[in-house]
This record gives sequence, structure tokens and C-alpha cells, in this order.
Amino acid sequence: MSKVRTKNVISSIACGSLLGAGAFFAAPQPNTAYGAMLFDAGNIISDFSMYNSSTMTKDEVESFIKEKGANCVAEGNNICLKDYRETTSTRPPNDFCQKEFGGSQNNSAAGIIYKAAKACGINPQVLLVTLQKEQGLITAPKGKPAGTYERALGFGCPDSLNGGCLPQYSGFANQVYSAASRLQQYRINAGSFNYRVGETVQIKFHPKSECGTGEVTIKNQATAGLYNYTPYQPNDAALNANIGALGDECSSYGNKNFSYYFNLWFGDPHYKGSPAKVEGDAAVGSTLTAHPGTWMPATALFYQWLADGFPIEGATSETYQAAPEDQGKRISVQVTGAKSGFPLQSKKSQALLIDRTVFNVAAQPKIVGVLRVGEKLKVNTGEWTPEPTDFTYQWFADGQKINGATKDHYIPSQKMLGKQISVKVLASRPGFNSLLVASNRTSPIKAAAGG
Repeated sequence: MSKVRTKNVISSIACGSLLGAGAFFAAPQPNTAYGAMLFDAGNIISDFSMYNSSTMTKDEVESFIKEKGANCVAEGNNICLKDYRETTSTRPPNDFCQKEFGGSQNNSAAGIIYKAAKACGINPQVLLVTLQKEQGLITAPKGKPAGTYERALGFGCPDSLNGGCLPQYSGFANQVYSAASRLQQYRINAGSFNYRVGETVQIKFHPKSECGTGEVTIKNQATAGLYNYTPYQPNDAALNANIGALGDECSSYGNKNFSYYFNLWFGDPHYKGSPAKVEGDAAVGSTLTAHPGTWMPATALFYQWLADGFPIEGATSETYQAAPEDQGKRISVQVTGAKSGFPLQSKKSQALLIDRTVFNVAAQPKIVGVLRVGEKLKVNTGEWTPEPTDFTYQWFADGQKINGATKDHYIPSQKMLGKQISVKVLASRPGFNSLLVASNRTSPIKAAAGG
């Protein structure tokens, strides 16, 4: 296998061995078209999809492996992935895997994948897809020999060992953990590797130099990591070949198959999390609330509200009260996520046109008058800014609407004796949201004087 050239010796040994058989062979799948329209060489997978370690629980990984390998039959000493077990040692946190990988007896493959994903901050779906595109382990119809599990991801398995791996990388758990760790190392030590975000580079179609290269602008760290892992892109023949079919002698399939399987099993690999949005009444005086959408765990979020696309000075919290000067403008919010080792990422919400205004109520409506049967009660409408041009009323007795009682005054009848009276006032004014405000309930209505 050809080695990835890197800027440090350790990387050139370990990373150069990550190619595996999956880099050059078509995936064992039905003839399903998956070509140039679906594969983006510069954006194979988003950072969100690569580094979100919370996409699956351990039980979900277990169920996935059992479902995809339901038809796998073990033969002799050959083992299906769903039945694989291994005793693992505890691995303490380090620079690339910042949580502990807990060792235990009789780990399932799913348990190993889940613990490595959590320890190293890698999406377990990425590890599942990589196992499939390297060795076909997920959907294998027959059990695989021990040697396949020892080099499951081809990590640290140079050609000079004739299919074997360096001792520190040999074994299924070592392979899974080492690959997850290295995917984080590509991010954390990005400057030490060949492929980096934002660079336009020539990427080979195949190890054979006569097969040539193609220009690729790498759009995110996750895609850079995949090229450092498998430094080839599919040529036109590979892209136009059905899944399971061969392109030509210059075709490689590793990154195409990664994209294919991720899309097939887990959805769009380019997913960046749900978008930011603004909720609230599009009116002056209304409080708008930013919903940031979904982000990778442990991402710090920062907010900047915008008016017609320009920052509003000092508006940097999760909420914003639309001001009078916002009338007629489109208000949106930009949410920026910061996470150690990642470039800043931003999402901008939809914009709300502030085309109305809301009232400010300094004093709520109040009922005045003598609280007796037959005595007129009136409404003091309270204090409003600005002054409404119209009020409508509805009176209540013990919280129940009094039919026909819709004037600015009300005279309690005998049947209101002992009941508490309240009123709701609806204020309106052109260009403003109508606002309904209730008074407090009165004390119980007393009998008429002299009654």
C-alpha cells in the first residue's frame, strides 16, 4: 500500500497504513447508482457529522450491527461482527481522546465502537461506515477470520508486514481506538498533515502515478481528515460505476464508498445540524428569542442580532426586544459556535419583518365604583404607551363571561350577589398589535343598599 506523505515520521508510518483494501475495491453492494451528482470531493462529510459523538447510544450501535449482520453465518473459527467479543484494557485520556476508554471483560464490537467514539469525540456512525468500506465487516454474509479483525481498519499495517500490523495496533479494539484517535489528531494537529481546510490541492485517483490527479478545494476539517486517512479520490469511471461495479484500472473507491454507506445508512453526510431560527411577535416592543439549532456537544454559543443584515450594537444575548428604530426592518440573529480545535462556525436565522408595534402597559385596567347590586361599576383603562385609539370590553363574574356585558361600565344584578367581578380590555391602534389585558377581580358583590 502506498503511504500518505506527512510532516512527521510517526504519521507517515501509521497513517500511511490506513488505506486498507477498501481504498481500491468496489463495495459489496447491489448495483445502485451513486455517482458524480452525489459525491462532493471537497466536502465528503461535514464537521458536525464527523465529530458528533452523541448520534447513537451503545444499544443503538448494537442493534445496528445485529440488523445489518442478521444473515451472517459463522463458519468454524470465523466470527461474525455481531458475535465478536474482546477483553479490553483501560486507556486514560490523552491529547486526542480526551475521555477515558474503560476497559472490561468480554466487550462486544458495538461496545468497543461506542467507547472509542465517546473517548475520542468521533461519530460512531463514522467508525461503522469505515469498518464497512475497509473490510465489509458490517454486512459480511459469512464470519471473518481472526486476522481480519486484527487489521479491521488497516491502521499501522504496512505492506512490509504482508497483511499483518504493528503489535501496538493489532487487534479489533486497537484498530478502532487508533483510527478514532487519529481522526482527531488530523484535526488537532492539522498543520502536520498533507491535506488542510481551505487549500486547493491535487489529489491522486490511484497510487499509480500515470493515473493522474484532480484538483480539489477542501471545504472542512472532516474532509481533510478523510483524505489524510485515504489519500485518493474516485475518478470519473469510479463515480459513474454502479455501487458493486468496477470503474477502470485507475479507479479507487474508498472515499466514494464512505460517502455512499453514510448516506445509505444514516442520511446526508453533509448535515450541519438544524438551523438557527427566531421566534416571537414581529412587532416593536416584542421580545424575540433565538433558537440556536443543533451543534456538536461542548460548543460555546455566541449571539449577534442583526437589522437588515447589520449588527445591532449591544444585542448579543439569546433574546432581543425589537426597538422603535427597528420598525420596517428585517431582524435576524447570527449564532456562532466556538469549540476548541475547530474554526468558528456561524448560522444565520430567518429574518422577521418588524411591521407592527406593541403597546406598553404601565398600569393595568381597574374597576372603580361601589361593589353593590344595582350600583354602576366603571373601567379605568389603565396607562398605555402610546394611547390606544379604541377599547373594547368584556365583563366576567367569578371568571365566567357575562353575556352582553361589553360596555365600559356594568351594573351588577341580584344574581351577581356574592360574586367577584372582573373585566378584560382589548386595546387597538392602527399599526399596533391589539393587546388584551385583564383587571384584578373585585371583592364579592354585596346586597343593594337598604336591601
